[in-house]
Amino acid sequence: MDFLWGPPTEILLKSIVPKEISLNGRRTHLVQIGEKAGSDLKLPASALRTSGLEISGGAAGITPAFIQEGTNLIWKWLKEDKLHMDMESVLLQDIENVWNRADFQGKRVVIHP
Repeated sequence: MDFLWGPPTEILLKSIVPKEISLNGRRTHLVQIGEKAGSDLKLPASALRTSGLEISGGAAGITPAFIQEGTNLIWKWLKEDKLHMDMESVLLQDIENVWNRADFQGKRVVIHP
């Protein structure tokens, strides 16, 4: 799930695009949600041809009222100490090691440059 778009997503895509066509059948699905780092993205054609990359949007049909209702609910849960999230911050340069780990069940991984 990509909340940033722009340059950080370009860096991410460069890290997952192989130099040649991969026949391993693995797909990468990127869900575009926000654009905190920019609204434009330079996407080389090779990213689609060689990586199995799939990009879709994650906000179709969501209204401002729905977003406000969800935001209010999350703040309520936080105030009531009912919402907990186990997170681990990972450097983008270490992402390959993270993908090979099996100890992220229930944990949110936050990738940063």
